[in-house]
Amino acid sequence: MTSNSSIARIFVPLVLLLVGVGLIAVGARNLLQIASFPEVPAVVEQVDYKYRSMTERKSELRQVVTVKYTVDGKEYTEELQFAREKVQKGDTVSVRYDPKDPSYVTAGNAKTGALYLVFGAFIAIGGAVTIVQLLRGKRE
Repeated sequence: MTSNSSIARIFVPLVLLLVGVGLIAVGARNLLQIASFPEVPAVVEQVDYKYRSMTERKSELRQVVTVKYTVDGKEYTEELQFAREKVQKGDTVSVRYDPKDPSYVTAGNAKTGALYLVFGAFIAIGGAVTIVQLLRGKRE
């Protein structure tokens, strides 16, 4: 076996491992935000739809939701991060804001963070197990 083929065989599992670790980090960050970001009611002020380019040939229609909410007596009107559910103007939704920067508001929830953690763990474990098997096979 040449060294180029060895590198190629380890490349995909290594990428899987790194992607899995990245997803775990995103999930952990989301769960920490959920734990530390206070929840407040917000009123949907505007709902727009914009195309977001995913690749050169593919794009996705994304819902852009603007909400109005109050923190410590100050009113904010901001674009809601991670708006998942379909809403209409005038709807009341629960949002979480960053206490250090109340202008950052998110609709993220614990389910989203948990899904990232679980999915990331499966991918990372799969990549790590494959790397270990490849390295063990190389020694034999």
